Amino acid sequence: MLIGSVFVGLLLAVVACASSDRPGSSTAATRSAPWTKSRDRSPVTNLWAFGDAGKGAASKPVSKLIGSKQFSYLLYLGDVYENGTAREFVDNYDRNFGRFSSRTVPTLGNHEFNNRATGFDPYWKSKRGKAPPRFSNFYASGWQIIVLDSEESTRSGSDQYSWLQSVLASSPGRGNCRIAISHRPRYSTGDHGDGTALEPLYQLLSGKAKIFLSGHDHDMQVFYPERGITQFVSGAAGRGGYPTNNKSQGKLRWSNPKPGQPVSSAAQGALRLALTRGSRTRSARWKFISTNGPILKRGKIGCQSG
Repeated sequence: MLIGSVFVGLLLAVVACASSDRPGSSTAATRSAPWTKSRDRSPVTNLWAFGDAGKGAASKPVSKLIGSKQFSYLLYLGDVYENGTAREFVDNYDRNFGRFSSRTVPTLGNHEFNNRATGFDPYWKSKRGKAPPRFSNFYASGWQIIVLDSEESTRSGSDQYSWLQSVLASSPGRGNCRIAISHRPRYSTGDHGDGTALEPLYQLLSGKAKIFLSGHDHDMQVFYPERGITQFVSGAAGRGGYPTNNKSQGKLRWSNPKPGQPVSSAAQGALRLALTRGSRTRSARWKFISTNGPILKRGKIGCQSG
């Protein structure tokens, strides 16, 4: 047991030294991704959001895609497969996305949950000096970004539920200019379907948030707003694809590929967001971009500050 623990520690220490952000490796403007509240001064913030990285080189196209464009934060939506071990973080995740670690805000995936004490937590501690909290929030260009944990209790009265209540109550000036992220989606037409367990948190966010970002299903989806919130699924980072089936309570606006059809390699990609704060308005421009180059779908979502 001691030998195994020493090996994991050495492995993660080597990873931290070998794959930290390299000057000029991806973009110009680089910020250290917050795991708590942060300063909110930039008029524009570019983000990438996706999850479900594939084994080894399978996610290299997504890594190349996001590294080709300027961005401030990477919202990693969970799962590095199959069991979230230290070795999988090194082999599957770090080799492709480790260089973006200083700007990454991760959320815990279901495949990582059971081994979080030996995989997820020590990996991020090796990168950032401490493991990320299970739920947190920060600010970017007038938007509040709320990181949730779909693997812990979301019931009314749970620690997470009470925490979200307090966060929403303590920042009323944000109006509905909020983005929530978790691994599991509230609405999805993929194989996993709707995440009904998230309903208590979704109810709290209704009227107080505009966007919900998730992975879990290995595809790209966007829904028409449900109770004012637009659900995105961005789980096409290389772990194979799931077809969509339209079996959801939400109204699907777009999916790639078409519902019921098999997934092709062209479905691999990521969601890009540009958050903008104007003198009177705030907006989020979004694009699903394929690793093959084309913009698959785009749109714009506005919000109102309090």
